[in-house]
Amino acid sequence: MRILINRDRIAKILIAVEGIPLIAYPFVLMANVMQLAAFQNWEGSLRSQIFIILFLILTTIYPLSYFVCLWLVFRRTGKHKLWVSLIPAVHILPVFLLFALA
Repeated sequence: MRILINRDRIAKILIAVEGIPLIAYPFVLMANVMQLAAFQNWEGSLRSQIFIILFLILTTIYPLSYFVCLWLVFRRTGKHKLWVSLIPAVHILPVFLLFALA
C-alpha cells in the first residue's frame, strides 16, 4: 500500500512549525531594542559589529517574512506552496549562523 503525500498538507505543517520561534519574538525584539540603545558603546572589530547589525536586522524582520509566507501558503493556490513554506526556515538559518559567529 502506497501512501500519497499531499504537498499542500506538508506545506501547512511546515509553516505551522516555523511559527514556533515567534513565541520568543517579543523577548527578541526587546533585546534588539536594548542592543540598539547601546550602539554607542559597542566594542569589538568591524567584522563583529557587522555580524551584530545583520543579526539585529534578520531577527527583527523574521515575522514579516513569516506572515507573508503564511498568507501565501493558506490563501494562494498553486503548486509552489511547499517552496514558499521553506522560506522562513531559510531565513532562520543565517540568524543561527550569525549568532554563532558574533
